[in-house]
Amino acid sequence: MDILPFIFVGKHDPHAPVAEIFTKAWTENTGGTGAVKLYLREIIPLAQTHLSSPRWALKQTAALCLADACKSIGKDVTTDQVDLLWPVLVSATSGKSWDGKEAVLDALVALGVNAVQYFEKDQAKLRELSTVRARPVFSPLLQ
Repeated sequence: MDILPFIFVGKHDPHAPVAEIFTKAWTENTGGTGAVKLYLREIIPLAQTHLSSPRWALKQTAALCLADACKSIGKDVTTDQVDLLWPVLVSATSGKSWDGKEAVLDALVALGVNAVQYFEKDQAKLRELSTVRARPVFSPLLQ
């Protein structure tokens, strides 16, 4: 179904009644994490467009969607998936803090752990992860 990537993004809406409708649709039409992997190339651009939105609800929805996609893939992450997820997750960590933003940082760290072999080969991305972790906006979240 072409609408499933949109449904995946929508289930991360900060308004519980909206998220509930999308979550129900996602659950009824997919088999779980396999669908995230299948639609990752469509999910990422949908979310990425809203990371720079001036509307906080859209920005939060997009960031939480990306974090969930990353966590859904888990340890079976491929190099292609890391290449897709890394730049948007780093982008999602920028800006001021908001309730739930720690999920984005957790996902970024999980990606680093799950794709350790990838990052051992790319020292620039390891330094970038260290830089993100050191951002002042995350200091209270990590203590």
